[in-house]
Amino acid sequence: LWLGQLLARSGRMDRAGEVLERAAKVAPDEPEVWMALFSYRIGTSDPEGAEKAITKAASLMPEPRRQMALAQAYEMLGRTADAERLLQEAVQGWPEDLDALRNLAAFEARRGRSQEARSLLEKILALDGPDVAVAKTWARRLLTELTATRGTFKDLEKALVMLRENRSADGKAAPEDLELEITLLANRPEPAAWRRAIALLDELVAVRPMSPQQRFLRAQLLEKVGMWDEARSELMTLVAGRTTPPGQVAMLVEKLIDHGELSNARTWLRR
Repeated sequence: LWLGQLLARSGRMDRAGEVLERAAKVAPDEPEVWMALFSYRIGTSDPEGAEKAITKAASLMPEPRRQMALAQAYEMLGRTADAERLLQEAVQGWPEDLDALRNLAAFEARRGRSQEARSLLEKILALDGPDVAVAKTWARRLLTELTATRGTFKDLEKALVMLRENRSADGKAAPEDLELEITLLANRPEPAAWRRAIALLDELVAVRPMSPQQRFLRAQLLEKVGMWDEARSELMTLVAGRTTPPGQVAMLVEKLIDHGELSNARTWLRR
């Protein structure tokens, strides 16, 4: 099984197919084998074969995992009505199953039905027990995103207060929460939001190094809040490498021209 998956990831699709088909014959009662075969057939544009594989996989799974696996597959096959029906069935049959609630909430969010997603997320947050902490952390993230991207700055503020409930006892945020908060703030039109995003990017560095995309975002935010000298320095550091994509160099040149630094712009344009 793992060999077939490895071959598929490396692009050797014909050989991967042979290995996975053989695995299905050797272990016909293992749902993971049929799930891997489903993914392979989806990747090779064989929807009919993919549906046969997922149907076999689902027949070997207990409920409500069966409904959830079929729903995920049907959504990938474009059968969204069938996917929704199965997810609803899973939630109605097992109303406190965290995976069922999460799958349906995520599905509703992807379909743009924020009110339905919000109701399910609030249901997750209302649950108690030793096993709900991870699901609640996930639910707060998605609920924050749904609230912040469709509301006012005041709505964003309220959403971020909820997101900060995910922080540890010593007040530290997970990188995923920091990155979500940064994205939401950076996309706002208010300068106060940009400044907070910059501060959070600096906080993120203490957890793990920023990606090049995050460093570019920081430079853009610095420019927007009037800190051009720092923004220029960050951009020049980022594009100094020989393998820098031309588009990023072009962005630096454009910024230099915007700020009247024509000599600097010409120098970078010749690189």
